Amino acid sequence: MRSQLGNPKITFVTGPPGCGKGTQCEKLVEEFGYTHISTGDLIRMEIKKGTRDGDRLKQFVDQGKNAPLELTVQLLINALIANPSQNYLIDGFPREVDQCTYFEQHVCEAQNVLFFDCPQDVCTSRILGRGQGRADDNEETISKRFETFQAKNLPVVTYYEQFGKVRRIDAARDPLEVYEDTRAAMLPQISCIIGPKASGKSMLGRALCERTNMKLMNYNDFVVAQNLAECDEETRTMALIKQLSQELSPRVLLEDFPQSEFQAKFFIKNCVPPSCVFSLECSKDVCQERMTATEDESAYQASAILSKRIRLYNENSKRLMPYLQEATKLRVVNTEQNFDQALQQLCSYVEPTILLVRPGGSPDSFEKRIQIVEQLKAEKGFTELNVFALIKEETERHTEVGREINEQISAGKDAHRDLDHLIVKMLKKIIYSGLESRNKFILTDFPDTIKQAQQFEQDCCKITAVIFSAGGDTGSSLVEIIDNGLSIESIDSLMQKDNRLKAMRAWDENTFNEHLGSRISWGLVMGGPMSGKSLVAKIVSEATKGKVLDLSAMAEAIRPRLETEDGPFEGRIPDAEVQKDVLALIEADKQSGNKFFYLFDGRYHETV
Repeated sequence: MRSQLGNPKITFVTGPPGCGKGTQCEKLVEEFGYTHISTGDLIRMEIKKGTRDGDRLKQFVDQGKNAPLELTVQLLINALIANPSQNYLIDGFPREVDQCTYFEQHVCEAQNVLFFDCPQDVCTSRILGRGQGRADDNEETISKRFETFQAKNLPVVTYYEQFGKVRRIDAARDPLEVYEDTRAAMLPQISCIIGPKASGKSMLGRALCERTNMKLMNYNDFVVAQNLAECDEETRTMALIKQLSQELSPRVLLEDFPQSEFQAKFFIKNCVPPSCVFSLECSKDVCQERMTATEDESAYQASAILSKRIRLYNENSKRLMPYLQEATKLRVVNTEQNFDQALQQLCSYVEPTILLVRPGGSPDSFEKRIQIVEQLKAEKGFTELNVFALIKEETERHTEVGREINEQISAGKDAHRDLDHLIVKMLKKIIYSGLESRNKFILTDFPDTIKQAQQFEQDCCKITAVIFSAGGDTGSSLVEIIDNGLSIESIDSLMQKDNRLKAMRAWDENTFNEHLGSRISWGLVMGGPMSGKSLVAKIVSEATKGKVLDLSAMAEAIRPRLETEDGPFEGRIPDAEVQKDVLALIEADKQSGNKFFYLFDGRYHETV
C-alpha cells in the first residue's frame, strides 16, 4: 500500500457533528488543491448502493454509532487508490484509536490532525439550521452522535497530541475567521535566515535544520527551479506560499528570504509570520576571505561581484531590518565568530526547555517523581515525553522510526548504540513538531547514562536541568549519592558538574522558581565614555539570548511624559520612574512568554 501511494501528506480532520469541518475542507481544496475524502460521504454512498456492507453500515448509522473498523478503513483505502494525490484531507476519520494504529500500520503515517473544537449547543443549532439535509438531523440522534464523539473520537485527539500532531482550532466562530486559523494550521512552521553572501547561511542553516527537524529551502534556488526569474516579487512570493502549502515537513527554514520589505509584508499578510528571523552579520572583508578560501568552484564569485552583492544586500536591509525588528522575532547573529559558537547561538533561540526528571534511591522516590511530573504539567504547562511509552506507540504504528527501532531491537546486543540514536531521532520529531506552543518538555526514563545524554544534546537539544526526586524525609540526605550510584560515570554527576542538577524531595514551587521559573537573570556592563561598553553589551546579549537595557536612553524617553504646563522637565529623571519602566518591560516580556537575560548598559541609579 505504501508503494502505491508514494509518500503523501495525510491530514486527519476531526471534530463533533456540526463543527463545520466539511466547509473548511472545501475552502482548503479551493485554495491549495488538496484532495478531500469524507468517510461520512463514503459510508452514505455505500448505503445508497444497497450492498451487503451498506446494509450493515446503515444499522450503525441509525443507532448513532461508529461503523466497524474493517469496513471503514477498507472504504478509505479504496478511495485513496482511486484518487491519487500528494495531499489528502481525510474528513471524519479516525473515529477510534484502534483505527489510528490500523491505518498507519497498513497505509502510511499521518502528518497532522485538524481538530475543530466546538461546543454542543453551537453544533446542534447549526445542524438543525440545515433543514432537511440529512435523515438523521434531529435532536435525539444529534445528541447520540455528540456523545459518541466525546467517548470515542476525543481519545483520538489525545492520542495524537502526544506526538505533537494536533492542530486545535476554535470552530465556534464565523467560518471566515475559522478558515484563517485552518489555513495557517496547514502551513509548516516557518523560520528565515538572511545575511550577505558568504556569511555562512547555508552551512549554519543545514546544521540547524539537521538538529531541529527542519527542512532548508533556498529561495533563490526555488525561483530558478520554478522559472520565476522574470516575475515580480508578488508572483514569486505567492508561488512560494503555494509550495509551502504542499510541504510534508512540519518546519521549514527559508534561506535568503525575505529579500525586501515588500516581500516580508506580503508574506506575513498572506502566509504566516515567521517564528524567527535570523540575521547573520559578517563584514565584507571576512566574507571575501571566506570566498577566496572556498573549495566549491560552483559557489565561487569574484571579489568585484561579491562586493556588489554585499552592497545590494546592505541597501535592501536599510528598510527591511526595521520592519523585521518590529513585526517578527529578529535574532542577530555575528558569524565572524567560529562555526560552533554561531551554531550554538542559533540553536539557543529555537531550542525548548527540557527537564529530565529522575528518581532517587529512597522507597518513595518513584512516587515523588510522578507527583513532580504532574505538577509541572498542571501548573507550569510542560508536556511529558514518556520515552518507553512513545517507543511502544511508534513501533505499533509502524512509522518509519518505529520500523527502524524494531529492526535494531531484532538485531540483538550489538544494536544498543544505534538504538539510542533512533530514540533521539524519535524524540526530535516530537519535540520539533511545528507547534510553537509546545516548548516545554519533561523527559522520563531517557536519557539514563552519560552517553545517552551526550547523544541527545549532540543531535537534538540541550537538557536545561535534571530534577532529582530524592524522596525520603527531611532528616535524610537530599541527594543520595550511595543509593543512587552517583559517580563520575553517572548522568547526575555530569549535570551536577554543570550546575544543572536540581534536587527535590517532592514538588517544591520555590526550588522550581529559583532555578527554572520566574527568577530574573541579569548582568551589568560598565565603562567610561568611548570604552566600547555598548558594543560589548550587544555582543554578550547576542551570545546569551539576552536583551540590552540602556537606562540612560530609557530615562530620556520618560522625559516628555513628565512635562507640565510650565514647560519641559529639567534635570535628572527620578530613579523611581526609570525603575517603573524597567519592571513594566520585564513584566510585558513575561506575559508574552519571553524570558531574557537582561543586560544593563551602564548604571543609571543604585537600585539597578
